Amino acid sequence: MPRNPVTREGGAFGGYGCGLWASAPPLSPGTHRVAIRGTNETLRVSVDYVLTVPGA
Repeated sequence: MPRNPVTREGGAFGGYGCGLWASAPPLSPGTHRVAIRGTNETLRVSVDYVLTVPGA
C-alpha cells in the first residue's frame, strides 16, 4: 500500500518468514504498525504489533 509503515513507499518489500520467525529490513525512527497474516488448510494467524523505534 502507498506509504506503508515499513518502507514508507508503495509496493511489496522483501522479507523472510518460517514458522514462528520473521525478518524485515531495519525500521526508521518513529512508530510503525506491523501486521502478520497467514493461513493454511486448518489454521489462520492474524497478529498486529505497534512498534516504536527511538531516534538516534
